[in-house]
Amino acid sequence: MLASCRTRLAAIGLVFLIASQSPALFGNAQAGDASNGSYTNLISITSLLSYVSHVRALAGGPFQNCLINGQTSSTSLKSTIKIAFIKPVFTSTPYSQYRYGSFYAFYSRFAGHRGNITKDLQLLNTSVSSGLAFNQGWGLSYGLNAFMTSQKAKNCGLEIGKNIFVLSDINLTRGDLFYENRTGAGFNVVVMGFTEYATQAEYMSLWHFVADGGTLILIGAQSFLVRIRYNQLTGMETLSLGHGWAFNGKSAWETQASPWGVNNTDWVGSNACCFHRFSYNGAILNPRNQIGSALIKALGTSLAFKYYLPHEESAVTNSTNTSIIATFLNKSGTLVASYIHLYGKGKVICLCIFGDDIIASDASAQAFLVQSILYSSTGTTSPPSIRPHSARPSDSRKMVQQSHLFLVLNEHETLVTPVATASLSPIFSFRWGGRPRS
Repeated sequence: MLASCRTRLAAIGLVFLIASQSPALFGNAQAGDASNGSYTNLISITSLLSYVSHVRALAGGPFQNCLINGQTSSTSLKSTIKIAFIKPVFTSTPYSQYRYGSFYAFYSRFAGHRGNITKDLQLLNTSVSSGLAFNQGWGLSYGLNAFMTSQKAKNCGLEIGKNIFVLSDINLTRGDLFYENRTGAGFNVVVMGFTEYATQAEYMSLWHFVADGGTLILIGAQSFLVRIRYNQLTGMETLSLGHGWAFNGKSAWETQASPWGVNNTDWVGSNACCFHRFSYNGAILNPRNQIGSALIKALGTSLAFKYYLPHEESAVTNSTNTSIIATFLNKSGTLVASYIHLYGKGKVICLCIFGDDIIASDASAQAFLVQSILYSSTGTTSPPSIRPHSARPSDSRKMVQQSHLFLVLNEHETLVTPVATASLSPIFSFRWGGRPRS
């Protein structure tokens, strides 16, 4: 009895401690939650009793054993689920030659240059062979590969060849997420680490995958920041637009245009915000979110990711049909948070920090991935009604901004003649290196 009372008192105290944080801690929209996200609901008697039940159940979290104690999980995934882990070759390639070759040498060499640049353009064309050799193609996402192939992942029911299949973004560019006749996707869940660079075809494949009912789990941040072209015959990767630059094959110039900023907000739910910009003190898990609640049970605490150091993060930019899983504590007004975003028939689950840095060893990051996959597999909650999306990312004619000129991109992503003039404020303003201007 005494122990039970102490547990209840500790839970009540913890809830009030959580409630003392920023009022925007858990955001406004909660998937499947009719409340407006206010703290009056969080600290109501009902919430207190609910949270007490979370604390009392901590010892029985189904994934606590498989991740922490090394025991096989008692909760298994659906036997039919197929999970694609994506090797980010297109992102690994420029980072494999960081600063001394490839894109980053060009960014550095010509930073602040005005007008068209026609020299050293070979730096904007590079073979993916260097990316394939960088940590076996995983590059800066090698930590994700390390966990995926670990005994812990196997204990949790994730096993290569059984329900995990490794693809690359080259596969996504070829449309390999789907059956040959395009009648449906061959996978239920797609997991991606740091995916800064992508082709238009890869981007469209992922959009179709989510819109048609798939789940995209993003362990990294600053996803889909730069569009590149890929030549399957030569194996060459070429910069197209992003990272503060545009390249049409003949000349390059600095630009603030973003290839997919508006689209990212619409269906992904977030955009790049931060590059070594804020200090974080871990993240507070949201007990009203299904994944957040499961993580509290599994980890035995509402504070997660406490060993994460600032690297690259994304900010939530769409609160519609978005449920916050965890909010990263920082002194700015920027909502850096993990979330579930419902789109079309599917969903995007985003950790939205550089999770690749910690997932090989951090139990909270590992539990986040496992619980996200379990949530996608079981579908135990009904999503709220979703407003129809009439627009989709254009896969034939795209409008991008260069100074005050609109340029049309055709289906081959080649910059052609300016067709109109306009004045638009860019969504984000980038300088070289991918660092947002403050």
